[in-house]
Amino acid sequence: MTIDFEKILTTLTASLIAGVVWLVRKVFTNEKQIALLEAEIKRRNEDIKEIKADVKSLIGDK
Repeated sequence: MTIDFEKILTTLTASLIAGVVWLVRKVFTNEKQIALLEAEIKRRNEDIKEIKADVKSLIGDK
């Protein structure tokens, strides 16, 4: 039974590269999701301001 260090090194290198690629994709995906959530929060805040203005105008009409 011989140990083939070249195969072990190749396997470790491939595993390391795959891990780095997975990590980079995960980070970019999270950044994209965070940007989408921030845009959604901004849109909702604008909607809330509009609703508050409508309520104030309705109360002021009395």
